[in-house]
Amino acid sequence: MKVSTTIVKGTIGTTGSDTDTTVGTSAAVETSPLVSANVSGSSARVLIVTAVDAERDAILRGLGDHASDRFDVVAAGVGPTSAAAGTAAALAFASAAASARELAPGFAASVESDAAQASAASWPGPARGTGDGSPAYGLVISAGIGGGFPGRAPVGSLVVADAMVAADLGSQTPDGFLSVDELGFGSSRVAADAELAARLRHELQRAGLAVSGGTAVTVSTATGTAETAAELLRRVPDAAAEGMEGFGVATAAQQFGLPVLELRGISNAVGPRDRDAWRIKDALDALQAASSILREVITS
Repeated sequence: MKVSTTIVKGTIGTTGSDTDTTVGTSAAVETSPLVSANVSGSSARVLIVTAVDAERDAILRGLGDHASDRFDVVAAGVGPTSAAAGTAAALAFASAAASARELAPGFAASVESDAAQASAASWPGPARGTGDGSPAYGLVISAGIGGGFPGRAPVGSLVVADAMVAADLGSQTPDGFLSVDELGFGSSRVAADAELAARLRHELQRAGLAVSGGTAVTVSTATGTAETAAELLRRVPDAAAEGMEGFGVATAAQQFGLPVLELRGISNAVGPRDRDAWRIKDALDALQAASSILREVITS
């Protein structure tokens, strides 16, 4: 797969060839709680990370003309690795730029300031919507389309996750799959900001949109069989949605001490692969509608 990054009017867009970017899947076991989101009524900015341009554009349409007031939207690429790297780069850029501003007034700190500015300059900046190119983020959101588990998240609906779980992070054994938690090598779960997730679901429901909670599983290979879907539910009994980026975004946010959400528009049922049954446009429309409500929740 060839991946390239383009910058248009401050927007970072990552596109790939020889890869299927029409649908994503996501996965994550519980780590230490993140700082609770406190962005409503504050000046803190919100970083939204998608996989592909179509998802980013749907979110920007939903956020509307004033998206730049509070939001930056990054298309970081498909899969947990690209998502984690893109999120971490945007957050590091913001941190370096903020440090440069603090250091610049002091002549004695000129060397450190120049170094910080050089570090910031190496990253082209957060996505379209950036105000001054060096925001202070208070919340990170993984957003896009993905699969829904039948009976829990119907096609065309939304999922605002309670947690992001890396469902295929672990080891196969003769007795079955062992998660990274069971192996003692860390955690495969990051909790979403519970208060903000509940509030967003409530407002989406008030707006007449179908929305579910539950866990969003992150996987590196999208599910294509009934057997794999059943195995994921065995590993993560409360799984509602599947994507490929949520845990990566959440892990990067966690490293910076920031709260995180995952929002998915459901384009297909998790199970046997049937592209004729996918409803990509409906999922993107749902994501756009949800982004409009998200803007109201964050800015109210």
